[in-house]
Amino acid sequence: MRKNPLLFLYVTVSENQKQKMKRRFKSIIFLLILIIAAACSTTKFSTTKLDDAKPLKLDPRNYHNVRFNPEWIAENNIESIIKREYLDGKNGKVHLVSILEYDKNGYLKTKYGGLSYPKSESPTKEDIFSRSEYKIISLDSFIVHSSNIIRYHNENGKMDQPDTLKMGTHIYNLKSAKVYLNENGEVYRKYFYDESDRLIKELDKNGEESFSIKYLENGKIEIVEFSRWKGEKFSSIITKDKFGRIVKNFDESNNLTNEFYYDKKGNMVEDKHWFEGKEPNYHTYEYISNDSR
Repeated sequence: MRKNPLLFLYVTVSENQKQKMKRRFKSIIFLLILIIAAACSTTKFSTTKLDDAKPLKLDPRNYHNVRFNPEWIAENNIESIIKREYLDGKNGKVHLVSILEYDKNGYLKTKYGGLSYPKSESPTKEDIFSRSEYKIISLDSFIVHSSNIIRYHNENGKMDQPDTLKMGTHIYNLKSAKVYLNENGEVYRKYFYDESDRLIKELDKNGEESFSIKYLENGKIEIVEFSRWKGEKFSSIITKDKFGRIVKNFDESNNLTNEFYYDKKGNMVEDKHWFEGKEPNYHTYEYISNDSR
């Protein structure tokens, strides 16, 4: 029986069309995979960046060995923080309210210190005890942060003429520099790092150790400092949670424990600190962003 040539041609064309459709389908699937992979990669990068910027940053030269992280402040567009202090329990009357204002880079520029036991838990900037003004200088690998405090009240009440006092200077080492030189070109501080580029020791202008840092196997951090008051070295132990956020600091020099609490958005909203055998004091934090205006 002879084959119909037209039927053969139809079958051949149909097979060719099928092969083209398969190749086209495979191309579409491959393109979709590339798009999905690119999207996942972008999401992962953004999440990692956010995870790197935590609200609190390790700082052995600061009270409780921590401070607000400028990167986190800037990234979240924080304009100011209202800090409330409670000495008579968390549900007691507010003892002190402070307003902290930040620049666009996340560094403190103005601090309004409130009066003790204010009439309102949200006093205005005029209802204050003092105002601290911060000067910020970028210098190579460092930020030099100095301040003056303007006092409106003293122990006798409101002053007729406010006075101004010069406060301290804080030096932020931003790029793992090894030496900080003062304006005269003299070595003012030296910094030492481990193989992972983590700070492990700082020396002052006299070559004496300001502090050392040990990174422990359990993820905790030990800060060792010399107490001139007691004439010996003491440790502070920093604890982080599974997200890498600082949640606790224990200072053995005075048996002071400080705990930090976060909300679901990752904001540090409360800290609690107490001396051994004493009732705890509390601070709460309210964040005002430029977006909320």
